[in-house]
Amino acid sequence: MSLPVVSKASQWSPVRLEKDVLESIECAKAKFGGVNVLINSAGVVGYENIYDFKNKKPHSVDLYRCVFETNVWGLFNVTRLMVGLMAKNKPDSNQQRGVIINLSSMMAYEPPPGLVAYGATKSAVSGMTIPLARGLASQGIRVITICPGYIDSPMTGVLVLQLVCNV
Repeated sequence: MSLPVVSKASQWSPVRLEKDVLESIECAKAKFGGVNVLINSAGVVGYENIYDFKNKKPHSVDLYRCVFETNVWGLFNVTRLMVGLMAKNKPDSNQQRGVIINLSSMMAYEPPPGLVAYGATKSAVSGMTIPLARGLASQGIRVITICPGYIDSPMTGVLVLQLVCNV
């Protein structure tokens, strides 16, 4: 059986909403005067096979959209809105103004069948790294992506239960 697993954050993910992101940027600007480091780590996971042959049911479109809107659009949205503020930073001794750290996953390269949506989103995150880095280098903003393996968290706990127990 494949059950959708989506963390509660997906019900309202501020990274998807321009208004919320802009408010957060203004808050950071007011409190710290600017931003030198952006860590894009918002993410949700959904475990569902492309087709449930037992119940004759295709993968949920809503689950797929939710995972993509948070993991890909959210990262893009925060990045596009934040880089203007980062570009205003005074360059350091290496002419750098900031760094963007995107959190991808090893699931971008080796996802199991039930993580088609999640794996695709993490591939997209990894795929954005080079064009973002090239596009922002002239402003002294570096872009890197980290692809960790499994991290024990509330989001992945239910997923592991499903994978191990096949529930």
